[in-house]
Amino acid sequence: MDQFLDNTRYGNLGRKPKHSLTYDDTKRVVDFILGYSNDFGLPQPAAPRGVNNLPSIFLPCSDTKLNIFRIYEKACFDSNNKAVGLSSFKDIWLKCCPHIRISTPRDDVCQKCEIFRRRIQDAVSDEDKLLSTSEFKLHLEKCQTERTIYAACIRQSLDELHGVVRPPGIINLFQLATRKCIIPLIFQKT
Repeated sequence: MDQFLDNTRYGNLGRKPKHSLTYDDTKRVVDFILGYSNDFGLPQPAAPRGVNNLPSIFLPCSDTKLNIFRIYEKACFDSNNKAVGLSSFKDIWLKCCPHIRISTPRDDVCQKCEIFRRRIQDAVSDEDKLLSTSEFKLHLEKCQTERTIYAACIRQSLDELHGVVRPPGIINLFQLATRKCIIPLIFQKT
């Protein structure tokens, strides 16, 4: 019986599986996630305390990884590229872009959003619920406009600062100003 086990070879011994991910597949996923976060993300001014990493970028809480994956699949189909599977997409996101996250209500920095959500939950009649929902939708549209302007300002600032060296003596301090809003303050050492 042992003679059969010793001589038997299974699967892809010594060669790469034909269904494995290539570097180009992984790069395409990372580029897509970074592009999506540049278009729809809200970058934070600094990395969380205690983490020596990139600053977080929060995607809107209305997005899910599954919805973003479907957009990725459609983009791959339109450009005639091979799309990776959902689990591979999530794994690549987790390993290569951990600083890009989908915001949760806990991460939400807007007090108005919380008030509108509470109004919708507490509404008794359908009319009150529809009115609160439409007000909340208008608020979200305004937020999306502000987010677009904010992202454009960040891109413009990065373009202006690209290649500029900081003078010595300037440090960045980040302070907690309100509930979850972080405001960057720049002080000069004396």
